[in-house]
Amino acid sequence: MNYSESTTFRASLALVSDEIRNVKALRQPARIKRIQFAIDLCLVAHGVRTGYLVDAICPPNPMHALTTLLKALREKSAAFDHVRLWHHTPTAQSFLVHTPLLQDRLAAVLRAGGGPESDCVFVTLDTHLSVSRVPPETLQQALRDVRSSMTESSSLSLALSDTLTEDILIPLAAVLIDYAVAYVPAFSAQTVFLQSEMLDVYTVSIKGMTPLDSESGPGNEHVLLKFSCPQVFASDHAELSPGTLVEKLQVKFSTRLGRIGMRAFVIHHTETQDRVAL
Repeated sequence: MNYSESTTFRASLALVSDEIRNVKALRQPARIKRIQFAIDLCLVAHGVRTGYLVDAICPPNPMHALTTLLKALREKSAAFDHVRLWHHTPTAQSFLVHTPLLQDRLAAVLRAGGGPESDCVFVTLDTHLSVSRVPPETLQQALRDVRSSMTESSSLSLALSDTLTEDILIPLAAVLIDYAVAYVPAFSAQTVFLQSEMLDVYTVSIKGMTPLDSESGPGNEHVLLKFSCPQVFASDHAELSPGTLVEKLQVKFSTRLGRIGMRAFVIHHTETQDRVAL
């Protein structure tokens, strides 16, 4: 265990908890929700998560509230220097991202021809499901725009284009938050996905979070990410087999979490749902 980094993570968590109390809009959610948010923000800041879709708290003006918080955190700790906010106004979705990690991930995903290093595959949810390592062209352009905006602007908060539709936003979010599989709706108004389709489901979590025990209670589980992939692809695409994906996720997050004295747990199971929410 890296005790120095573990101690720094504890300090970051305490700082976020304190600063949340200074932003009126962020004081309203229940305490457990504020703790969950603080943990995920710190996991981004310390390079464990590439990005986090803010879902534990829903302030009325998220871009203002979260930018205010980030500004205060940066003034008090260099640990938050790489954290930035992406916001999509029409859907009120906010993403906190680790800029260097996201730049690396975007470069890999956009690399010509895809390749195993891209760390993400794209499943198109058409009548006949299809899989590709190369993002659709419309998504590629959105990813390029994100990459160039982060390079050209030093702003703490950046806005995703209001014109982005669900068929772009859904896989874009998957890239931002480290999913190994990104679903791509066949069209923007598609509302029914993967009906009665057998899915491989992957969950990456932290258990027995020693650095967080004082906040979350000993032995609690904190989920980093949870995503699925149609099981039909596992036999024909080796990179989508449960054994391969579990090992890949274990290596990736064990390395990142090990730097702050934590362990990653990757669980795989199968399930079938009436429909999948994206």
